[in-house]
Amino acid sequence: MLCLLAAIACACAGIAGWETYTSVGVVFYGIALCLIFVVPIGIITAITGVQVTLNVLAEFIGGSWVEGNALAMNFFKSFGYVTCAHAIQFSNDLKLAHYVKIPPRHTFFAQMIATLISTFVCTGVLNFQMNKIEGVCTTTQKNNFTCPGINTFFTAAVLWGTIGPKKVFGVKGQYTALLVGFPIGAALPFIFYYLQRKFPKRTWLRQAHPVVMLYGGLTLSPYNIAYIWPAVPIGWLSMVWFKRNYLGAWSKVWSPRALQLLHFQ
Repeated sequence: MLCLLAAIACACAGIAGWETYTSVGVVFYGIALCLIFVVPIGIITAITGVQVTLNVLAEFIGGSWVEGNALAMNFFKSFGYVTCAHAIQFSNDLKLAHYVKIPPRHTFFAQMIATLISTFVCTGVLNFQMNKIEGVCTTTQKNNFTCPGINTFFTAAVLWGTIGPKKVFGVKGQYTALLVGFPIGAALPFIFYYLQRKFPKRTWLRQAHPVVMLYGGLTLSPYNIAYIWPAVPIGWLSMVWFKRNYLGAWSKVWSPRALQLLHFQ
């Protein structure tokens, strides 16, 4: 709670002390959004290994609230999306530490110290990149530092902030039809659940997870399949082929005893 209060104080001071073109209410908006979704997103992440992000929902709400204000929308996105994403990542670290018998209090302090240090390190690296690397984030940069993630963030700021979701997805909007994704996304888990109960002998249905299937395409933006494909054969070899053909060795590698050996004495 002390960390939360300190974070709220710093966030409010940053929003109010600089020309952010928004109010401190955006900080509490991000916390409220995280409180609502952190448990269901955490459950999905624990089961599937896929973290469903809130960036689109945060952009949708923020863009509707501050239509025409791209900078303010960026703060809505940052606090609404990053707060929950970091909460899941912190929980993931604590879970891993629990497996290897590291006390949670030690893990938490390590997380706090690393977060504090990385704040200054990341800011310094960012300033160096922007000021010292010639042509960074441009298509003509000689070392191909084209910043695809940053450009995606900028595009989102223009689309959801400057233009606004009402003009894009509202009545007579160019992409209004995409809103059908909300009811489809809400219905798909129930459909798969019904099929799995209806056909219990169809083992392949147990491996069909709509969240994972729909999330797969999201990883291709702004990157491409070349960034993702190398992990596929490695994952298949270690978790499918190796397990199927050398179960004893595989069990030893992934047993709790092996994880205990990672414990730092």
